[in-house]
Amino acid sequence: MRTGKPTATQIYKELIGKVDCRRGAPMGRPNVGTKEDACGKQIYRRHIPLIYDGAYDSGGAYWGCGSPLYVEFTLDKSYVNFYRNE
Repeated sequence: MRTGKPTATQIYKELIGKVDCRRGAPMGRPNVGTKEDACGKQIYRRHIPLIYDGAYDSGGAYWGCGSPLYVEFTLDKSYVNFYRNE
């Protein structure tokens, strides 16, 4: 069993986890904090593939069609920012 800090991949999987779609897909996912909250912490960046008609992430959140979607985050999740790279 591993102990210690979570990896960036583990945090990414948590951020893109399944959402409750019983009453329809939620529009996007919430951002948390600002870059100032990440001062002194490493910020990770990941591309989010949009599947299911090119508008939904793997967890079921709806983003619509458009430019590629990315997320920036810190390992403690004090900063999480979803954005389109236009």
